[in-house]
Amino acid sequence: IDIPPATLGHSLTLLGATLDRQDTTVIIDGLWRVESHIPPPISISAHIYDPGGKFMYANDALDIDPDLWHPNLQFIQRHTLVLPPEAKSGDYHVFLGLYRLDDGRRYTTNEGSDAVEIGMVTVE
Repeated sequence: IDIPPATLGHSLTLLGATLDRQDTTVIIDGLWRVESHIPPPISISAHIYDPGGKFMYANDALDIDPDLWHPNLQFIQRHTLVLPPEAKSGDYHVFLGLYRLDDGRRYTTNEGSDAVEIGMVTVE
C-alpha cells in the first residue's frame, strides 16, 4: 500500500504497509523505521473501524524489544485481525498507531493524528 511516511512521537516512522484479506482474516504488515529510542512499555496497534466510523476490532503487538531499538533500525510488525461472519457490508478502514501500555497514551504524528490510515477492507 502506497502511503506517505508518517512519524509517531518523533520516534517511529511508518514507511509502508501491506494489507491482505483471506476470507474473514485481515493480515496487516507495517514497515517501521526507528528514529529514536522510546522507553517501554509501548506497543503498535492495528485498528479496524466499521463503515460508519465506529471502532470495531484491534490487535496490538510488538515483536521486537524496544530496548534493542536504535536509529535507522527497520522492522516489520504483523497484525492479524478476524472479522466476525456477521460483519455488515461496506468498507472497513484500517489504521496503525503507537501507544504506551502503562497509561494508554497514544503517540501522534506531526499533524496531530494518533494513527495512520493504511487502507480499507471491503465486506460484501
